[in-house]
Amino acid sequence: MTEQELWAYFEGLRKEPGYPGICDRLPKEKVVQMGELLLREGISPRAQTTIMMTLAHQQRSKEALRYLKAYNRMQDDEGMKIFTQLAIEECEWWNE
Repeated sequence: MTEQELWAYFEGLRKEPGYPGICDRLPKEKVVQMGELLLREGISPRAQTTIMMTLAHQQRSKEALRYLKAYNRMQDDEGMKIFTQLAIEECEWWNE
């Protein structure tokens, strides 16, 4: 998934019946694609935060939690590290 594909996916998702309620149960394939995009260098801060918030709210998704933790380990920016930690805590809460 590219950043452009990410935005196209969200645009299509917004047109689905049940939006936004369906955003916490994305297909595993999409969670993995977003996680891989998050770990790539060069994506915009907007895409990074959008992916983190989306992954943070995935119900029963060990993949989402794994990608958030991996991204957190990559961070050297203190502000982004705090934001990522909040996303991890939210994801852990959804996965209890």
